Amino acid sequence: MNLTLTKRYLLASTLVIFGLLNLNYAQNVGDAVLDYGFEDGVDSLGVPTGCVLGPNDYNGNAEFILDETVAHTGSASGLIQGVDANELSLDAFLPNVDLVEEGATYTYSVWLKTELTDGVYAVQITPQWDYYEYDTKVTDWTEYTGEFVGGEDGLTSVVIGLYGKGKIWVDDCKIVLTDKVYDIGDTVFTAGFEAGADTSGLPIGTEGPWDWNSNGSVAEISTDAHTGNYSATITNPDTDLDIDCSLDVPVSENEKNAEYELTVWIKTELTEGDAQIITAWDNARLITDITGSTDWTQYTLNYVGPNTDPAIRLHINHGKGQVWYDDIVITKTKNAIEVPTDAVANPGFEIPNEDGTAPIFWFTTNWGSGSQEVGFDGNDTARYIWDNNVFHSGGYSACIQITQADIEKTYIDAGWMTNNLEFISGGFYELSYWIKTENFETDPDSILYKAYISIGYNNLNLTQISTDTDWIEVKDTILFPTDQDENGWRNDMRFRYGSWGDPPKIGAKVWFDDVKFTLIGMQANQLDSVTVSKGEENSVNISWPSHPDVSNPVYHVLMQPLNEKGVFENNLLSNPGFEEPNDDGSAPKDWTFRPDGWGAEPIGEFPAAETYDGNFSVYFGELDPSDETGVYGRWQQVFDNSSMKRHEAYMYGAMVKYQDVVALQDSIIDDNHPDGYYFSCGVNIWYDRYGFQFQNAGLIDLGWSTPTGTSDGWVQIGLPLIYDQAATRHNVGFGLGQYWEGLAKGSMYIDNAFVVPFDEVATTSENSITINDVPEGVKYFAVYTEDASGEFIVSPAKVGLVKTATDVTDNSVVPAKFELKQNYPNPFNPSTRIEYSIPTAGQVKLVVYDILGRVVTELVNVKNQPAGNHTVEFNASQLTSGVYFYRITSPGHVMTKKMMLLK
Repeated sequence: MNLTLTKRYLLASTLVIFGLLNLNYAQNVGDAVLDYGFEDGVDSLGVPTGCVLGPNDYNGNAEFILDETVAHTGSASGLIQGVDANELSLDAFLPNVDLVEEGATYTYSVWLKTELTDGVYAVQITPQWDYYEYDTKVTDWTEYTGEFVGGEDGLTSVVIGLYGKGKIWVDDCKIVLTDKVYDIGDTVFTAGFEAGADTSGLPIGTEGPWDWNSNGSVAEISTDAHTGNYSATITNPDTDLDIDCSLDVPVSENEKNAEYELTVWIKTELTEGDAQIITAWDNARLITDITGSTDWTQYTLNYVGPNTDPAIRLHINHGKGQVWYDDIVITKTKNAIEVPTDAVANPGFEIPNEDGTAPIFWFTTNWGSGSQEVGFDGNDTARYIWDNNVFHSGGYSACIQITQADIEKTYIDAGWMTNNLEFISGGFYELSYWIKTENFETDPDSILYKAYISIGYNNLNLTQISTDTDWIEVKDTILFPTDQDENGWRNDMRFRYGSWGDPPKIGAKVWFDDVKFTLIGMQANQLDSVTVSKGEENSVNISWPSHPDVSNPVYHVLMQPLNEKGVFENNLLSNPGFEEPNDDGSAPKDWTFRPDGWGAEPIGEFPAAETYDGNFSVYFGELDPSDETGVYGRWQQVFDNSSMKRHEAYMYGAMVKYQDVVALQDSIIDDNHPDGYYFSCGVNIWYDRYGFQFQNAGLIDLGWSTPTGTSDGWVQIGLPLIYDQAATRHNVGFGLGQYWEGLAKGSMYIDNAFVVPFDEVATTSENSITINDVPEGVKYFAVYTEDASGEFIVSPAKVGLVKTATDVTDNSVVPAKFELKQNYPNPFNPSTRIEYSIPTAGQVKLVVYDILGRVVTELVNVKNQPAGNHTVEFNASQLTSGVYFYRITSPGHVMTKKMMLLK
């Protein structure tokens, strides 16, 4: 039995320790620095050799002796017992270790057997005096384990205490180094792959393989080694295809900003491509272009310790053949520079890099023209100035200035950047910094240039400054999301100046100084799930699990806003009905049309020929509906997200009327989807800059699908999204196609676009609630948690979908024969019921086809459906009028019937 220890701290008297066991060898991670089994007899005091009774025989009636009749392993153990019948109080010191390194981490293990009639026994670690107490009187041999950090004096003992009446046997004390404090020149990591292969053939301790082009590449152990018995190898079993495959070797040592040298031996037999060594945390190619056939060759590279857990990636880049890797050795070459920090290293720009040309841990970024040269005050050609004449405090600030080269171009986006942020995952921070600007006045008809700060890889843009100001303090709050890596490569920050459009103004300057982050709370995790189902009449039953973080939660229940006309008073979008044109009347104000596509160019029209509400709408179409490559594009606007709340759920949507929309891509079938089908292209709601949000698989779980076909007049489309403060630019748009592969055709009118928060309908401290009088058409509910204790920031909302039964089964009577009934009603618009009977359990498929024999939808696909009478609903709201066929298949049976859709 292995016991996990509960820690308690006690004061102890000063100890005089003697009889040290001297271990004079270098310690490496994994080394046992002590492995003692009481096999060496006793010393002149009668104490087991190497052990010390110590001054802590408090009652003077105990002894620590060698017992050669009882042992866990070997031939003897140590025995603590009394010399009379009175109660004992004794601490017995096992062999001491005098080579414990200060700050290094160790684990210990000791086996105990007890026979107590009264009192307790304890395991203690010196010199910290970590104390673990147990009151179980009689135990067989049991292992006790724990962890400690080496102290300043380098001495460590495991101490066994008996405070009561009885006996304790001790055996097999082992201390192992698990985490070392490395010095310059130390070998911090070796990998020779000598542990062999796991059950899948991969070298033990590696991760992968990562088969980037999915063509059957193999990474495995090999007996062809540089030294020892094994090496790691990546092979190409299919000589007709090249491979792009990696195998990761996790590295135990990781000190951020320390410098390391890595050597590795590589052997190649390649006819195409090359072998590489990559730092997995940032995908940097450190060794590349090892091609052809080479014998074992040693390669050397240098890298800087990352913020994340490191791994070295062994890689074949689009190659054919085989590569062997062996004897990876990493040596520390330079300690990390210690700098004052809150959440960002060198926050006042005070500490220079090695050559004194720029602040350490800060570098420059730019788009467009202009030099990335870092200069000092008075340098007119450098865009970036490490300024020692203008500063808020200390002796330096970071400055961005506009040069003549910038004026000659139409835009500038420049920044001082650092990727050394030390955020806590899920932390909520107040950010403050000082800023000073000069010559920021611009022509009111030009695009305004701004200074601001971006946080994280999502480029969260906070307060923006567009006017001249002396030193002022800017404060914002930011959330470091729990779904991003703590201290990972996403932890970057960029002080920026720029915009798009007219050239920046000559002489404009912005200074930044004194960055500070203050942790003001932790984000409570999102609820695991929200289950929503229809109740009696118009009620809805909602339930969720207890929040794992919050002790006294208050749950807020939100309901999808419903307005069939698509007109919401609290709409966050400007000009949602496209009623206000821009100055020249060519487009609706605050909206732009973005045409894209690999084939036909889509078109956007304003004003459109048809409107839903008001006098204006917009149109989206394509020039060549027969173009098989498809198109994509959208009407979009950037909206103000300042009024959005992290815990809220929002509905994104519009009123649309679409015609002949075809998704030129296979559908994704999902059991949770009401209609059984989900397309990654078609009529889309688009959010943010990286693509249509229906690419998010979570929307499948919510039952949202991309409309296709021709709508029955104007319809409202919408989907729920949770606002996350770490999200990037807040754009919303409506279009056809898919962002990356425009595999859709058709056209549509758009009116009354909306981004609106859910309505709060209840609060409760329970884990379930029933909402009555729910309007017809409401599908989505959300729940978020408010932490009444104040220890956590409120959690984001979790959305649940009202599910309706699409498959009703009556197993009360087992049918005598297989049967597929005529759908009812028929003709239908837009829904109909299909009933069928199966006399024995088995696999059943029910598929709908159009008149050309193309699959429209798969209503049922069950591997083992029970015998009985079954009913399924078919909703054809996205299909055009016409004749359709539905076919059922089960083992030994096939039957097809015809139905008519009339709109």
